[in-house]
Amino acid sequence: MMGNLVLWKRISFYGDAVSHSALLGFTLGAFLEINQIIILIIFNLFFTTLVNLLSKQKSFAIDSVVMILSYFFISCAVLFNENFNKNFVFEEFLFGDMSAITIFHFLIVFVLTILILFFIIFYLKKFLISLLNPDIAIVKNIKINNLNYLFMILLSLLIAFAVKVTGVFLITALMIIPCATARIFSKSPKEMIIKSAILSVFVSSLSFLSASSMSLSIGPSIIFFHCLLFFISLLIKNLFYDKI
Repeated sequence: MMGNLVLWKRISFYGDAVSHSALLGFTLGAFLEINQIIILIIFNLFFTTLVNLLSKQKSFAIDSVVMILSYFFISCAVLFNENFNKNFVFEEFLFGDMSAITIFHFLIVFVLTILILFFIIFYLKKFLISLLNPDIAIVKNIKINNLNYLFMILLSLLIAFAVKVTGVFLITALMIIPCATARIFSKSPKEMIIKSAILSVFVSSLSFLSASSMSLSIGPSIIFFHCLLFFISLLIKNLFYDKI
């Protein structure tokens, strides 16, 4: 569901930046021996607040600010890890580990899903107006900065909870690709959200079963099948729908 908002807002780079920067959170968590979920929540909220503050300056666009912060935190993670965490291995967080899911983890993600649903139900119209025409949003007294900050907090929390499962390389792909597929055959924002959610659950479940039966890595398998469906859908639309 969040992937649709990311796609409409055209900030997929933000998801990549947050997930990549999370390596520093993992590194600090290992050094301080703190629960990884807790340290990632704190770190991602800090990252979001920092981006929100720096994006108010007018010298650079937000994408430049986000990517510079991302590169900075990645370099900090590597340097910190080389000097203080001799036995910490980055590789296990690059593509995630589905076996790391616990009941506690599942319950947290469930609660976060409810929060995202509330955001979509109560703020979707305001969110779309702020994207399509910021001037109209101001006239309608929509607090764009507050709305964007709330959206970025939810996105950062989602990444904090999901990155350990999907890995830093795949979390943004898992959000964006099902939405891009749903967009091909959708005529409204709500229809796109519903179709992307159904596609995501169906393809991810199918990928999970296929990967388990063939002893493949689950994370990359999910992305592979989602991409395959996207290419097939795009081909079908170009061959048939555009001729109608």
